[in-house]
Amino acid sequence: SVDEGLRGWRKMGKNSGHEARALIRKGGDNGSSSGYDSSDGTLVAAKKPPANESTLKKFLLPLYSILLLISATGNSICFKKMTNAMPNYPFFLMQVSTVVYIPTFGIVVEIIRRTTGLNEETLNFPQHKFALMALFDVVSGVMTLFGGVYTKGTTQMLLLQGAIPITMISSVLLLRSKYDWMQCIGALVIMSGVFVVLSPKFFSSGNGVSAGTDLLVFNVIFFLANIPQSLSSVYKEVAFKDTENLDIYYTQLWIAVYQLLMGFVVLPVNALPLLGPVRLPLSILGAALKGGFNCFRGIDSLVTNCYTSAPVPGLKPCDSCAGAWYFVMQYMFFNFHYNLFAILLIKEGSAALLIIIMTLRLPLGNFAFYMPFIMGDAAQPFNPHDVSGLLVGFFHPIT
Repeated sequence: SVDEGLRGWRKMGKNSGHEARALIRKGGDNGSSSGYDSSDGTLVAAKKPPANESTLKKFLLPLYSILLLISATGNSICFKKMTNAMPNYPFFLMQVSTVVYIPTFGIVVEIIRRTTGLNEETLNFPQHKFALMALFDVVSGVMTLFGGVYTKGTTQMLLLQGAIPITMISSVLLLRSKYDWMQCIGALVIMSGVFVVLSPKFFSSGNGVSAGTDLLVFNVIFFLANIPQSLSSVYKEVAFKDTENLDIYYTQLWIAVYQLLMGFVVLPVNALPLLGPVRLPLSILGAALKGGFNCFRGIDSLVTNCYTSAPVPGLKPCDSCAGAWYFVMQYMFFNFHYNLFAILLIKEGSAALLIIIMTLRLPLGNFAFYMPFIMGDAAQPFNPHDVSGLLVGFFHPIT
């Protein structure tokens, strides 16, 4: 059951938390101070929290989990609807969805500074750690946006489950976490579900463009985005264990600032030939940003040398930007809350608990992508490969 699964993963989160950090300390004894000692890279066992803090945490964790599940499901649905509306402008979408974070969190941080004030731990937190978090997030964002353009919604939901085994591997390497054999089998089952969905594309002999909007190379890019995303979650967990009073709004503000800057640093990646029709050569960056802004306002720019229905190799889809702003704003709303509740759950729980909550998003998202009243004309027809992959990926042993 779900409750049993969460208990199992809480146990895993405990192993990847207090016990794991005690295992990889480089020096000191069992009497060391709690958290992450940034002076020598030592991870040590954390002190037992006071009883009142423990009670509050028991209340907050379920609340954050429910809110995260709602916002994450909405985020996945609105992400696909947004990329369907503006498939030719992934770089514009990445940058504009980052820009809105800066004034939003900036206002919140300023209010905190003028009222309760920011604690010394937060103000003294190393900027290079914020930058590293942003680097993981921007690489994941680039891969997700470019890969998501030609990855069906139901395929996206299953490929996102790859974050579970990747987070487990990251925790083993960075936190020296330990997992029992059932959890390892669960990770293998998830990867089996991914293979079930992608296998028809691996062995097909078509021209590389499948029916609908599901292309293998973009599916792989979307799946590989789990690697930097999982590293980001684990690294944030370490940061919050290091600085227990680190303010989440201050953290999100600086991550957004660095992510916006790094979006331009990784710009050459957008020009890679393997991206095919969605690649963004540096020579047309200005035109692409202008076209994205126009599309956001409902103005079509690409109307010739493009396809309108079935995908054509080498061509981009023609712009159909009417109402695009609405889908972008929908995505920003859910994405804002998704990131907020995700970082709260990591702070109060662990990266492992975050990932298991994401598992529950799988059936909800897949149901939505099949429903015309949610996805409109972009609703997907029933596909037995998708359903079989869903069953394999969701009903895996997690206790």
